[in-house]
Amino acid sequence: MIKRLLIAITVITSIISCSKDDKDNILCEVGPVGISLEIINSDNENILLKEELAKNQIHITDIDNDKEITDFIITENGYLEFFLGFQTAEFNYKIKLDNTNNNNFIIHINTKRSTGKNGCSSTSITDVSVDNAEITNNEFTLYTLKVE
Repeated sequence: MIKRLLIAITVITSIISCSKDDKDNILCEVGPVGISLEIINSDNENILLKEELAKNQIHITDIDNDKEITDFIITENGYLEFFLGFQTAEFNYKIKLDNTNNNNFIIHINTKRSTGKNGCSSTSITDVSVDNAEITNNEFTLYTLKVE
C-alpha cells in the first residue's frame, strides 16, 4: 500500500512538473531522491532476502526531528528503500535492526538540489557515511550496508 502511494506521488509530481514550453518536451522536475540499502551479513548474504529480518524488526528514526520513519519499503530484491525529499539537506538516521548483533547504526546522507541549463531541477545524493557499520556505493542510489 505504501509502495503504491509513493509511486503515485512520484508519478503525479512528475506529470505536474513537466514544462510545456520546453522544446524537447523533457521531464523538468524529478521526484524526490530516495536511497536503497542492501543490508548484508558477514557472509555477504542479503538478510532481507533471506528473511532473517522482517519489516517490523527495522526501526528508522530521523535523529534531527526525533521522528520515526514508517514509510519505508522492502523491495522484492531485498533492498530497504525510503525517500529523502527534494531539498539540499543533511539527513541523519538511526537504524535499529532487532535481529542482528550490531543492531544500531547512524547513517548520514547529504543531498543537493540543482537546476540544469534547461531550467530543470533534480536532487541527488552527494555523500553517505555510516557509524558502526561498513557501507559501499554499488550504483546510483544503491548502498550496501554490512552488519555483523
